[in-house]
Formats: sequence, C-alpha cells, structure tokens
Amino acid sequence: MRKPMIILIILSSIINAFGQNSHEKAIKLLKKSVMSQNGKDGIQGLEFRLTGINNYQGHYSKPFDSKPLKISGKYIFDLRNEQYFKMDTIFQGPRFWTTKTIVKKDNVYYLDSDDGRALDLSASDIPDYRNHLIDYSPNLLLLLAQKQSGSVKLTGADSLYYKVSFVDESNTTRTLFINKRTYLIDKFTKVEPHPTLRQIATETLFKGYSQLNNIQVPNNIQISNTLNKNEFDLSVSGYLVNVSANLSVFKLPEAYHLSKSKRTIFSDIGLKPIYKNVYLLSSQTVNQSLLVVEFNHFLIVLDAPGSVYDGEEAIRNLKKSFPEKPIKYVLLSHHHPSGLGSVIAFMDIGCTIVTTKGNEAYLKLIGENRINKSKELSIELIDKRKSFTDGHQQIEAIDIGEFSHHTDEYLVFYFPEEKLLYENDLGSFPENDHVTAASVRTKGLYEGIIKSNIDVKNIIQSWPYNVSQKMIPFEYLKQLVNY
Repeated sequence: MRKPMIILIILSSIINAFGQNSHEKAIKLLKKSVMSQNGKDGIQGLEFRLTGINNYQGHYSKPFDSKPLKISGKYIFDLRNEQYFKMDTIFQGPRFWTTKTIVKKDNVYYLDSDDGRALDLSASDIPDYRNHLIDYSPNLLLLLAQKQSGSVKLTGADSLYYKVSFVDESNTTRTLFINKRTYLIDKFTKVEPHPTLRQIATETLFKGYSQLNNIQVPNNIQISNTLNKNEFDLSVSGYLVNVSANLSVFKLPEAYHLSKSKRTIFSDIGLKPIYKNVYLLSSQTVNQSLLVVEFNHFLIVLDAPGSVYDGEEAIRNLKKSFPEKPIKYVLLSHHHPSGLGSVIAFMDIGCTIVTTKGNEAYLKLIGENRINKSKELSIELIDKRKSFTDGHQQIEAIDIGEFSHHTDEYLVFYFPEEKLLYENDLGSFPENDHVTAASVRTKGLYEGIIKSNIDVKNIIQSWPYNVSQKMIPFEYLKQLVNY
C-alpha cells in the first residue's frame, strides 16, 4: 500500500515542479521580450493610426460571405491614467459610419453612429473593451501579460517561437508567440467567448517591425478567426510614443452612465399561448420571439435567436413548462443570428436541427463547439418543402428562397389547420397599423406566400419584439403590397 502512495507523491511533486518551472520561465521570457519590444524606458503613452481593409461578414445572403470595406482608425492609449480611446471610420462605397470606444478605470462607452445610440454596457464590460483595444499593439499586449502574471506560463516552443499563454479578467486565453531570435511578438492567438459558437479562436500577425524612440512597432497587422480567414489587413502609421495625450478625447457625454441592471433573456417573459398547442416565447431585451409547437410526445421549436445563453434559458423555460416532452426538432428560417444565434444550446441537448443545404457547413462548424458530443450531430436538410406531423399537429416548412430578398435560402412555417404563417424577419409592419408602401422584403414575403399556394389568414413575425406580439392579418399585408 505504501509504494503506490509514494509513487503518487513523487508524481505530484514532479507535476508541481514542472508547473512552477513553466511559470518562472514564462516570467523571464516576458521580461526579456518587454525589454526588446518596449525599450528600457518603457511606454506610458502610445498613439497610432490604422488604415486598410475589413472583410466584413454582415447579414449577407450566404453563410461566410464577406465584403471588403475600407477602414481608418485612430488609437490613443494613456497608460498613466489608464484611459483608452479608439475611433474607426468604415467606408462602404459613398456611405460611411464611425464607431467610438472610450475605456477608463471605472467606465466604458461605445457608440456606433450608424445606430446613433450608445451601447448599454455595465462595469463587467470594462476589461473586454479595454483588452480588445490592447490587442492591436504587441507592445501593450506584453504589459497586459505582465499584469496577469499569476496565470502566465510557457505552453510550448518550436524552432521559431516561445509560446507564452495567460488568462485575462474575462477568462480569455491569449498565447504570445515570442520570436526566439528577436524576442519580439510576431503573432498571438486568443480564444474567447462567442455568442453563437460559444467560443472563437482569433490569430493576429504583427509584421514589418521598425524602431521608434527605442521601441519596436509593427507596420502591418493581419487578423483572422474561425469564421473569417482574412478579417483585417491593416497598415499602421503615425506612431507617437510617450507624448501627452489630448485628454479631451476621453471625455464622456454628461448624461452617459453604466447600466446597473442585469441582462434579461428569454426567461423574462415566459410562454404565451396563441393557438391550441402553439406558444410564443419572447424577450424584450433580445428583441425577438421564437415559436414553440406542442406535439403528442415532443416539442418543435421554430428558430433559435439570440445567443447561446438565450438558448440555454429558453430550454430551461421549456423543460419547466413541458417536463415530459423533449425538444425533438429545431427548425431554422435562415443563417443570420436572428434565426440560429442560439442553436448550439439545442445541439447540446441532442435536438435534430432542420435547415436548408446552404447552411449545412456553417451548422457543422457551430456544432464542433458543442459541449455534449456523446451523440452524433443531427442535421436534417429540407429541399423546397417538408411537412412535420404526428397525425394531430402539422407544420409545413417552405423554402421561399429568392423571394425573401434577404438570404438565398429562407424557410417560412405554415400551419394548415390554423391558416397561420410564422416567419422570422421579412415584414416591415408600421407600429400604428397605417397602410404605407411595402418594402422589398415585405413584397417578397407576399410573393412567396402566393407562389407557395398556401391559404394564409394570419402571420406571426419573430423580430422585432413589438411586432412579434401581435397577429398580422394577411389582408393587411396585401394592402401594404398594393398601396
């Protein structure tokens, strides 16, 4: 009995010694890299400009589609007072918009001029926004690693690089690739939470170093991630080191304040019956609803909007409301977040995901990050039209495709007995129910219904929240189209 115990003690001692050795080596490497990158005098302030291309993945017609947008940004870091500033201008043809980020010790502010309102942020968002700005500078990344020295460790090495990893306050893991010859940061990777994938891996390359005031700065930055293999290609210029910053850029609007309330999700509303065995599950904060259909022995959920966390809350809500009925199918309208943003939560409980062929690769990529891999990922593909029934309840999934004027493939869901159509986000319905000219997508919805040869009396739309809470008579849609 004593020998196994002695062996365990020896193994434990070896493992602990290795861990301590890894940590100590990493600390020494960081010090050497900081000296090579930032010089003996260090950095108290840093400014630079970025120009280049953002291959932006927006709400486009196919998964993984992107468009090259020109981007120009100014970054200011006042390390003495722990203040950080970024302003980007994004150009799309003749149109442009700006985003502004300001981070302080106890505050964070983000404004997108395209939206016109400051984002609702809380104190817990401060580290994420600050560290995202730091990610654009290897000089500051080294300082961040030193600040998180308790988690620093040497995680590997090859012929070119030492790999030093650390975890920040938001539980994001970064790995610095320290060049063995120059001790500069040639690249870094990070793994961080993602609303749809649960987590996403990003790689940033720093290229074309030059010396400025005894510090080494890159002249090119290239960024890629799990979803976008060429997200950014940026030139860096206009460096200023240890120059007193213009403090006015860090000034926040007088009326601005951080949110103190916790984010509410799908559990904040609960189920609302709209027909026999058909329910609406809604959230004002997510600004959307999903439809739940009760069959004899299982449930079908139509769409999975929001984030993975919203999906988990929706599942908890449904398990509480229908303890004897599992969610068997999740039918997705399209590949945008309003259609499948929380789908990975449903993958985790073994649901069959129903979609169209063009979304298959994207769903398989999402499925790689599911927690529960004890079962095969179940994806069922629809070609044009399919009916789901147990002899009592019936849903028809219909691909109206190009009629959506939104995505190449787009499922709407028809209930023949109720003459009800559920769709995700195609209609533009005035809040006051006035009759005005229909948008292109609204006209496409009407044309898709006519082309599908279905008898629709009422429509429910998932997004936005205020529209989802009321039935839209088909006759009203017809009036909009004929206006």
